[in-house]
Amino acid sequence: MRNPDFPLLRTMLMVAATLAMLVACVPGGQRGSGKGCLDCHRDFVDRFSAGNRHQPVADKNCGACHRNHGLVGGVYLKREVPVLCFGCHQEKNPAVMNPAISHPPVAQGQCLTCHDAHTAGGERLLKDTEQRLCFSCHDAKGFQGAYRHAPLEQGCHRCHQVHGSQFPALLTQQKEVLCAECHDLESSDMTAKHGGFLIKNGCLECHNVHTAGNASLLKEAVHRPVLQQACTDCHNAPPSEPGALPAVAQDFTCYSCHDDKQQEFNSPASHKVVRDGTCMACHSPHAGNEKGLLIKEKTALCSGCHENRHDGRPKDASVSGYTHQPVAEGQCLRCHQPHLPAKGQKALLSGTPDSLCRNCHASESGTFRYPHPPGQNARCLDCHRPHESGEKGLLVTGQRALCAACHDSVSETMNDIYVHRPFVNGQCSACHNPHGGSNASLLRESDPSSCASCHPKVAMDRENPARHAPFRQGKCRTCHRPHSSAMPSLLQEEPEKLCGQCHKEQKPATGSVKGHGNCLSCHAPHGNEGDHYLLKSLPELCLSCHNVDRDWKDGVAHQPAAQGQCHACHDPHFSQKKRPFTAKEVCAGCHDLTSAALRRSHGGMLPDDRGCLSCHDPHGAKDKSLLLPVRHRPFVQGDCISCHKEGRR
Repeated sequence: MRNPDFPLLRTMLMVAATLAMLVACVPGGQRGSGKGCLDCHRDFVDRFSAGNRHQPVADKNCGACHRNHGLVGGVYLKREVPVLCFGCHQEKNPAVMNPAISHPPVAQGQCLTCHDAHTAGGERLLKDTEQRLCFSCHDAKGFQGAYRHAPLEQGCHRCHQVHGSQFPALLTQQKEVLCAECHDLESSDMTAKHGGFLIKNGCLECHNVHTAGNASLLKEAVHRPVLQQACTDCHNAPPSEPGALPAVAQDFTCYSCHDDKQQEFNSPASHKVVRDGTCMACHSPHAGNEKGLLIKEKTALCSGCHENRHDGRPKDASVSGYTHQPVAEGQCLRCHQPHLPAKGQKALLSGTPDSLCRNCHASESGTFRYPHPPGQNARCLDCHRPHESGEKGLLVTGQRALCAACHDSVSETMNDIYVHRPFVNGQCSACHNPHGGSNASLLRESDPSSCASCHPKVAMDRENPARHAPFRQGKCRTCHRPHSSAMPSLLQEEPEKLCGQCHKEQKPATGSVKGHGNCLSCHAPHGNEGDHYLLKSLPELCLSCHNVDRDWKDGVAHQPAAQGQCHACHDPHFSQKKRPFTAKEVCAGCHDLTSAALRRSHGGMLPDDRGCLSCHDPHGAKDKSLLLPVRHRPFVQGDCISCHKEGRR
């Protein structure tokens, strides 16, 4: 008999064996005589033996940063970076440093962006040289001038803190303090180079701090009085207060040289800062790296006062939207003038909105056979925003609402039960060219190509010659509405009326008994290989609605019905007779109702006008007589005289 404790014993032995294996594989430096990390990972010994090594690596103390992994492989850190790093390098933790400005990788905890966790060829475990590391994020363009600032040769850290600083641009000191470490700002030589003025601050107004194309490291654009050292053209002569200006307001000093601009700049249509005389809101009086002595790059300068969110949304980077390309590229001056607008224009525009749009969008503003009135009448801003929008195409609002503002039919048709998907989704431009085109209704393409872009399978089927003529000819709108309808499949109207417009021979006579009304119940509207485009062959088509074959399997079927000759007795569309259906006259088409044989089989009597259907099922029955299943006893016994005394019926 099997010991019931054996499974438990086996489990305990397996656990003990596993624990023994785990103990045998522990990192070096930990208690016990088991294997250390480097006993298994010998390749790391050679890999981390050269260069500057992280102290835990040098000490072969893998457990300082990594967890044991035992039998389950994987490099598991004890804590996530940067918390792990700050365990030893607490002085680099922004929470401890409390800098006014943090280097973005530090603020984001991305220590390994610059440092290698194990070994590196450079100092401070840097992954690459200091310069190449800095240029991996910072544009090197400003460092390519022919003349380089001497401290640059000592590395970026000569002037910048690499983790965080209390000063702008991560500087180690205030700008002027840094400059004074190398330059004696109060020396007679320095004063002579600055037109006799004592300069104690504002060095960066004229000089580049990294490289330039001249030995003095002057910025690319220099104000002419500065080049000529004609400082007294704007400033009081020394030894007044450094940088002192005349008693007249500073910015109006510009008009002492640019008096030809004063009258037009005082125009009510001028830029507000121009009208207010605050030239230095945009221009540097000394030097700059931007054309026109601008104090900033054009995009940054304009956006300092003008937020691009002209669609009512908050200026939030998390909000997605669409930006006009000149705006995105900072090319404000492609449409605007900085001081005055063109004659007769507002918003500092350099031309009419229409002409400005045409400069780039000539194809959308050309001469069309069918032009859209707003585009034709130069009213681009009726539909588009000039700077930014939350809508594609810089539209002022969604297409459906925008189009509905002028086209009342848009709102009206939205109330229909069945709506075309592009229409309900507000994708008017999927079918219509919003500016103009060569097709009526501004359609991008004429029928049927306009429909084919979304209905490719239908378009391919249209090439089959065995198809309904309107469909084959691409006359989609003969039957369908383009936007919405009260009928399924966006039909123009009820199938009965719609089909009757072409198939007038199927229209019922006035006063006739109505029959089938929905043509689509039996016919494929686009056509198929079936006779008369029927959805199924007969009698299957009729049997899909009419349960008249209940006795066919075990009984006897009326041959015309079983052979699908339903039309031998029935009109498939409408009865053209003005009086009720009479079976007798239908049956007479195949049966001689006056024959002697028929009289004998009916007890010597002939059927009267009440018709054959009072006794027979016209589709099938349990036996070949096709008699109805429930029968009157005298009739079953052949006793007709009991009821029909005259014996003639």
